[in-house]
Amino acid sequence: MKNLIFLSTFMLIYNLGLCQDGFTFFQLKGGYVHKEGMSLNIGFDFSKKYYSAYELTGTYMQSFAKEVSYETVFNEADSSYTQRELKHSYKNLLVGFQYKPIMFREKNTAMKFRFGGYMGTDFDKFIISPNVGLELVHSLGKGFDLTLSNNNGYYFWASKPTRWRNSIELGFRLGL
Repeated sequence: MKNLIFLSTFMLIYNLGLCQDGFTFFQLKGGYVHKEGMSLNIGFDFSKKYYSAYELTGTYMQSFAKEVSYETVFNEADSSYTQRELKHSYKNLLVGFQYKPIMFREKNTAMKFRFGGYMGTDFDKFIISPNVGLELVHSLGKGFDLTLSNNNGYYFWASKPTRWRNSIELGFRLGL
């Protein structure tokens, strides 16, 4: 019985290690979205042939500006309806896929063109976006890189002031 438990545990750990096969970096980035707010990205960046890469990412964006909406409230005391003003910041949650071919590469630095798309929600409706940008990666040591990236996109069905987005993000990547 002990051998069976040991073998099962070993196989479970072995299979967990294989599910990360192909991913080479875990990344965390945050930055400023022009005129709208801030963004936070968490994702996996995995390299392919000729230093190109693919990125799977999750993005959270929140605007600094407060949007105004109105809520109709029924007043039971005098049986009337009143409107109440609500102020809240615009937020959305997206998942994305980016292809990043290399533009140039030196000893510790690489510049990549990035294009792909995002899809997700603003907690009210569905959002989809084509996306293009640049990424600068500088290696500080084995398995640790600094990244500076630019994202530009049009977010269909997002709130009108936040449909066109240009962002700059600074972050790091850790080798897996």
